[in-house]
Amino acid sequence: MDRLTASIDPTSPLKGTVLQVQVLPGDHLGDAGAERAEAFGMIDWTGKHFPVTAGKHEYYAISIKLDSDWTPPLHNPANGNWQWGEFFQLHSPDQFGSPPAFAFSAVDRFSIQMLGGDLMADGVRRNTTTFPLTNGALNIGKWVEFMIDVIWAYDNSGSLTVLRRDEGETVFTPVLKQTELPTMQYNTQIADSQSATFKHYWRCGYYRSVSPGVTSRLRLGPIVRGTTLPEVEAAAFGASIVPKPPTALSILD
Repeated sequence: MDRLTASIDPTSPLKGTVLQVQVLPGDHLGDAGAERAEAFGMIDWTGKHFPVTAGKHEYYAISIKLDSDWTPPLHNPANGNWQWGEFFQLHSPDQFGSPPAFAFSAVDRFSIQMLGGDLMADGVRRNTTTFPLTNGALNIGKWVEFMIDVIWAYDNSGSLTVLRRDEGETVFTPVLKQTELPTMQYNTQIADSQSATFKHYWRCGYYRSVSPGVTSRLRLGPIVRGTTLPEVEAAAFGASIVPKPPTALSILD
């Protein structure tokens, strides 16, 4: 299987190992409506599952470089005309059969998709909301670094801020800010669906619409999770000022 491979990239933010991802036509992996190559699950420094917990304020970092021959996935009329193009997503609890609570996508631009709160409010299945970034340019062939500031919540106490820095830049710029936003999912048709039994979980790689004739190639730098922005920035991008030892830090393998 050569769809997910580790390789050394001296141009990457840490000038070290990155995840090289490619998705080819026919890479259905049990899902005939989409094509994918993904890793899933996030563990803490002890090797245990590291869940997303309501009420927590966390920071995440990820870097991405699309290959110079990048072609966006095709629109799929059979599935709402979605391209998807998700390279980092907080997957819905499997019991819900829902789109992700959070998804970071790259198609012809970068964007964020969110679906939080009660999935069946007023008895009607809710749809995903797409949030365009103020700077969503792909910067093809160059590294783009993102910082994500999020408060996890089932209700409007949640929030999301995304910052961006392109290869060669020194300062992060806010490109999305949403407040009073549910960032986790529950379903009133399933009893006690906000309990720990219903786990959101992370996926990274690339998930796209069926796209005959299109090969998607990209690279992802380390995905880092922590409780302060300086810790996460240092671990993901090699900040020049070394912070104090992290109190909560996770890297998605």
